[in-house]
Amino acid sequence: MTRFGKVFRDAFSGTTYLEFCNRRNAPSALLLQQMMRKTRTAAADTAIFQIANGPAVDEIVRAIGAGGRRRVQPRMADPFQGMQMMERKLRCNALLGIPAL
Repeated sequence: MTRFGKVFRDAFSGTTYLEFCNRRNAPSALLLQQMMRKTRTAAADTAIFQIANGPAVDEIVRAIGAGGRRRVQPRMADPFQGMQMMERKLRCNALLGIPAL
C-alpha cells in the first residue's frame, strides 16, 4: 500500500485497497475510472467519462471519484452477490425437487 492511498483510505475509514489505472489514451477519447467499495473487496463499478478538449499530449489526467450510495440498478458485477443468488436458487430448486444441472 502506498502512502498516497493510505491517507484516503484512513480518511474514509476504508478497509479495501484503492484501485488505480495507468493507461495512455487519445485526446477526447472515453476514459474509464475503476471504483472500489470502501469496505467490500471485489465489489466494483466503473465510471465512464470524456474530456472534450483534452488531455493534450503534454497533459496528465488524475481523477478521484466518490459516491454516497449504490446506483438504483446495480450491475451484476459483484461476484459475492451472484454466488448468493445462485445458492438461493439451488436451495429453492432442491426444495421443489428440481435436479441441479
